[in-house]
Amino acid sequence: MENIKNLFNLEQLKRYYLTGIILNILGFSIYILFTLYFEFKALTVIFFSQPVIFLIYFFFQNNYVFQVGKFRYYIFLKFLINFLIIYLLNLLLIFLSVEVFNLNHIYSQLIIIIILSLLNFIINKKITFRN
Repeated sequence: MENIKNLFNLEQLKRYYLTGIILNILGFSIYILFTLYFEFKALTVIFFSQPVIFLIYFFFQNNYVFQVGKFRYYIFLKFLINFLIIYLLNLLLIFLSVEVFNLNHIYSQLIIIIILSLLNFIINKKITFRN
């Protein structure tokens, strides 16, 4: 039970989800705008928008959520590797759900965001921003 409490520090988890909700609303809005109104393919929007959002995420994760503050290259590198894992999983899962299983891309992306955000928190907590 102590390991679970350690893994899910409530204050960090609150800060993570507060910034995550705000940034995911921004990212999801961009996704909807470009897929519905400009009619870009789902994979194209994710491919181009996520790297931009990455830098914003790093700033908030480093300074607000895990409160490291000072820029450290090794933390940035671990964050980048974690981001690439989550990014590639997102691309794979949206491809499978939309292109293979013919599911609605908006609902699929919403579910994918929820699942990957929890995985992202755990990796960042235990590996990227570990004390």
